[in-house]
Amino acid sequence: MNTLIEQVKTGIAYRGYSQSTCKSYCEHLLKLSHYFNKPLDSITDEELNAFFNDPAIRKLSRASQKIQINSI
Repeated sequence: MNTLIEQVKTGIAYRGYSQSTCKSYCEHLLKLSHYFNKPLDSITDEELNAFFNDPAIRKLSRASQKIQINSI
């Protein structure tokens, strides 16, 4: 598994977030990695901006968009 995702899991557990939140954040991080087809730690700020400006992403509910942003 991706080291960055393991770090996120550790941080979430440390902060006392629910398992559901951890699962959701990690799923979104994996989707992001698959979207760009590269490791999370090599995704640039410009690529993140393009991802969030993608019309398909913008069609998500506000809550789903927030989860994606917060997972990063």
